[in-house]
Amino acid sequence: IYLVGGCVRDYLLDRTINDINVAVDLQNGGLDFANWIGENITKKQPLILPRYGTALNVVNIPEVGEVHVESNQTRLNASYTITEDMELEDNFGNVLSDSVLRDLTINSMYLDVSSGEILDPTDGLKDMTSHTLCTTNAPDVIFKDDPIRMMRIIRFASILGWDIDKTTWFGILRNHELIKTTSTEKFVRELNKILLTDKPSVGLKRLISSGILYDMIPELYAINHIEGIDIKENIWNHTLKVVDNSEPILLNRIAALLHDIGKPISHK
Repeated sequence: IYLVGGCVRDYLLDRTINDINVAVDLQNGGLDFANWIGENITKKQPLILPRYGTALNVVNIPEVGEVHVESNQTRLNASYTITEDMELEDNFGNVLSDSVLRDLTINSMYLDVSSGEILDPTDGLKDMTSHTLCTTNAPDVIFKDDPIRMMRIIRFASILGWDIDKTTWFGILRNHELIKTTSTEKFVRELNKILLTDKPSVGLKRLISSGILYDMIPELYAINHIEGIDIKENIWNHTLKVVDNSEPILLNRIAALLHDIGKPISHK
């Protein structure tokens, strides 16, 4: 049984851990482990996604509160290759095959809960030392598996102040239109998290330069390209300043982001 993903990353960075991901190197191990938690700890049935062999438990921990524990077996295949007729056993792999299905190298370190040993098959510790965000596999594969990962990488870069690896960034530029295939709820959730960072303009600049903002909120992209209007500064740059200087409350930040959104169609 391994802790994996953001919880290991945040543990090594001494950051607050909110959610726990568990990978079990046994066939159907994720479901078995989740059921064990339900029977012995929460006394509630886990939420199970049988097609992907993933289960979620909500555990109440004293002095911490609710912690989400997501469990899965070590996987063999990317989620977009899984068909309805595929058996769960067909997607059982090992730590190495599972690691290259995760988004970033810093999120694919495995902490053995029995020994405390950390397995690092994709050199996440090296990228953590150099403060670089790098996909575990070819970016085209990683982003096709889940396009929202492009926004998550931009959010991590904004929060941590780290660089995005050139190959990873070019992968975002190449695949930005895939964001249209993700759900509106996922997009809004990630956008809200970027808006609530200490300096949202850092993430917003990357969103507009990547093309993602153009794909999802073209009205915002348009305010960066207004011609024929007498203004002292670019309206997009003005918007970024307003967002950064607004109170870090989500409604305030959204209002700041959208306060000039009507100008492209009304300035004439």
